[in-house]
Amino acid sequence: MKKLVSTLSLFACVAIFSFLPFSMTSCTKETTIIEKDTIVEKDTVIVKDTIVRVDTVAPVKVKVKLTDCSWKIDEIRSVQSNTNYYYKRGASSGNTFNFDNEYIKFNIDKTGEYFADGYTYSLTWDYLASDSSQVRYTVAYPKPLIVTWERIKYYKDYITYSEYYTKEGMNTLSTVKRIPK
Repeated sequence: MKKLVSTLSLFACVAIFSFLPFSMTSCTKETTIIEKDTIVEKDTVIVKDTIVRVDTVAPVKVKVKLTDCSWKIDEIRSVQSNTNYYYKRGASSGNTFNFDNEYIKFNIDKTGEYFADGYTYSLTWDYLASDSSQVRYTVAYPKPLIVTWERIKYYKDYITYSEYYTKEGMNTLSTVKRIPK
């Protein structure tokens, strides 16, 4: 019997070892390497503000600029004997006056010319204030017309002012913007 147990034991060992590779599995460990990029965002914001203010409202030696060129009306609002009038150069509607062909020229020698309605009229003029903010001129119509401009302001490429006059018994008060002709 001892022989039988030994044969059986041997047979059992052979069987176990021959089936062992099939019945046992082995694990292989795979290492997955995940690379991570670290992104560092840096924003450097430097704010430097420089504000340069140029006062363009104050009159600037109007005496010189007034005589530099001929001036045509760009926009005018008038009240003449309690009636309102308006003109804007290039406007397609809304104008109650037509100043398309009107302009004025002041010469350094205190003379000048006023052009309107196809006619040229001579004029004489002078400053009323030492700061050149007021002008009075006389247009040589058959009955001379005296016009006063006040609060004249010279900007980069235009002038503004208020004007008043009386013509044929009608009082007129206007605010005007003129541009170089």
